[in-house]
Amino acid sequence: MGAAAEAVGLTEAEVRTLLTERPELISPMHAMQASIQSGSPTRFFIAQCKEDNLWLSRNFRHLWQFFELPLGEGGGVDRTGKLSVATYSSVTGHGAEPGVLSRALWRAAMAHVLPKATSLV
Repeated sequence: MGAAAEAVGLTEAEVRTLLTERPELISPMHAMQASIQSGSPTRFFIAQCKEDNLWLSRNFRHLWQFFELPLGEGGGVDRTGKLSVATYSSVTGHGAEPGVLSRALWRAAMAHVLPKATSLV
């Protein structure tokens, strides 16, 4: 929670408020869900390397459960056909991005919603 708050320039309390009141502004999974429910023609494809560390793999399983996809070998598609997930193997996996990079990615991704987000808290 702290890294996300820092990345978007909000306090942890403000991020918790957004997660409760407007989760699509701060949570990638809720944003994808809102896009799918809106009838947007956007499609999502997400792949996870099986050799990545446990933290990344656990988050990927959470994604499958959030979208009610059957957990299984290989992948799956949600009921709408707009979200596809897959697993693959690699000798090394890709590992977690360093904090300095992930925070910069969060800032860039949230730049267009930050004015909306800060006006809500």
